[in-house]
Amino acid sequence: MATGPYSARVSGDVKAASVLDATIIGAFFSPALNAYVEAATYALDQGVAPETLNALSEMACQTFAAMAKESVTAIASDQHETDTAHLNAYAVGCRAALDVIRAAGFKVRLLEAAGENLNEAERAGLGELGFFALTKVARTGG
Repeated sequence: MATGPYSARVSGDVKAASVLDATIIGAFFSPALNAYVEAATYALDQGVAPETLNALSEMACQTFAAMAKESVTAIASDQHETDTAHLNAYAVGCRAALDVIRAAGFKVRLLEAAGENLNEAERAGLGELGFFALTKVARTGG
């Protein structure tokens, strides 16, 4: 059977292949696409032109691709100091966005989950570190 255009052999190790499937498709892609649908629904219902949303979305996705590489490096090295926006800044922005979007009558379940993660990281004293310090609250055992 021919593989699809996005199929790739990721590992001969069945566990690694399974972990990558759960990680990239299950834990990342599906929630990210859900969050985008929530965000796009709000933006379009607020009168943002589809062309404008598409242009900004493309730019954001390009930025995300670069940040994804940075996140892997930071998480693997456990180095979370930054000279850019601290985790606190993301938390403040997330809370503001939640207030505005909820006030307009929209559900933002994925943004709520992101806000919970950021709040937990702040309570853990990670607010002055970079965004990827969220890794420190990602495990259930601490």
